[in-house]
Amino acid sequence: MKDTVVTQFTGGIGNVEQDSILASLPVPSPSTYVQLEDFDTFSDQASWVEFTDFAGTVTQVPGFSTGLLRLFVDTAQFGEAYVQSTGLPLPDDEDAMTMRVGQPMWFSTRFLTDNLELLFWEAEFGLVPNAGGASSTVPPANGCWFAVDEDDATLFLRTDKAGGSPLSVAIGTLELRSFYTASWYWDGVNTVIGELIKENGTGNSPLPGSIRVGAGKLTLDVATDLPVTQLNPIALLKNPVTTTVLAELFVDYLFCAVARQGGVQVSLK
Repeated sequence: MKDTVVTQFTGGIGNVEQDSILASLPVPSPSTYVQLEDFDTFSDQASWVEFTDFAGTVTQVPGFSTGLLRLFVDTAQFGEAYVQSTGLPLPDDEDAMTMRVGQPMWFSTRFLTDNLELLFWEAEFGLVPNAGGASSTVPPANGCWFAVDEDDATLFLRTDKAGGSPLSVAIGTLELRSFYTASWYWDGVNTVIGELIKENGTGNSPLPGSIRVGAGKLTLDVATDLPVTQLNPIALLKNPVTTTVLAELFVDYLFCAVARQGGVQVSLK
């Protein structure tokens, strides 16, 4: 197998002007606000909420050292299980994860699909309004998220603003018992781009050994399509009908980042 060559920057890397006081810092300055939950020690923390209904469950998978969360619903109609950030400790009106013009935003999640069925459940990953620990609204009225619909193994990228018309584009088709990484990028202007990566067992996305299943783009009318409200990361599994099939979904992590407002840099000139 060909070895992967990693470029080494022994002096560090930076993202400020040469005459900045931070120029000697060997790592980039925190120009983005980052939120990551990899579920390695997850247990319904204060900043996250778990919700289950009609025999749905949320549990950690034992023996998975880097963290893996299992969302499970049984055959009961409307069975549901999700985890969502509450936005704490940030006040609601100052939540960083809001889509704004001039502030690029990134979202990514790694998940493992069910080994039994892909056509009898709904799933949702992304940034949507806080459901408040109650049964969620699928699809949500605001947000930017990936979705899997009932009777369809396709992963869609969607955006919506309350009172507007939802936008949707197919990204790729999911397969049973496979690890995927789904990511989207808001450019801060008018475009959201999404992609779906499948791992083939020899490497972790996006390293060698992974396959780009598909990608898609949404062009937003900022006035009518941009969901200018507080959004929170979510991973959700829901059974919209009564079936004889149990459904489960495994989530490795939820990651989101947003460029800080202003972007003003002061140098020592």
